[in-house]
Amino acid sequence: MVMYVGQTAELRCEASGINPSDVRWTRMRGRLPPGAIEHGNLLRLPYVQPEDSGMYQCEAITPSGYRSSDVITLTVTRLESVEVKIRPSRSNVRIGDDVEFTCEVRGGSDAALSWSRMNSGLPSNAQPWNNVLRIFNVQPDNGGVYRCTVTTANGVFEGSYALAIQ
Repeated sequence: MVMYVGQTAELRCEASGINPSDVRWTRMRGRLPPGAIEHGNLLRLPYVQPEDSGMYQCEAITPSGYRSSDVITLTVTRLESVEVKIRPSRSNVRIGDDVEFTCEVRGGSDAALSWSRMNSGLPSNAQPWNNVLRIFNVQPDNGGVYRCTVTTANGVFEGSYALAIQ
C-alpha cells in the first residue's frame, strides 16, 4: 500500500478464518506509530509520515482458537513539490511584435502541460508547442492573462503571465 505524507492509512486484516473474535496488530521491527487506532480487523494510521513505512502484521483468532495472520507493507512517500513559471521573451510588447512565452516547470515528472487564456480562448495568431506559446503579429485583442497548466500525479499546478500591449 502506497500513501502520501499526511494521508490516513487504513490497513485491513485479510487473515483467513470466519468471524475472528480477536485481532491483534503489530509492526515488524518496531512499535505501532503514536496515534494508531486499532478497531477489529482495521488499523487506522492518521497523518502518516515516511517513518511510518514498514510491514504491519495482524493476527486473527476465532472463537474456536484458530489463528491466522496477514502482513501488509506500507510505503509513505512525500508529494513532489511543483513550481510553474512563465518567462516572456520580451517585457515590452507592441502591436505587430512576435512574443514567446516559455513555461518552466520545476519538480514535476511525467507532467502534461497545456496553455490557455483567462476569460477567452487562445487567439488565432497564437501557437502552443509543448512548453512554448508563440504569438505572431500581436494585435490589441491579444492582451490578457495567459496560463500554463501542468498536471502531474501530485495534482494540477498553474503559472500565469499578464500580457499588456504597448
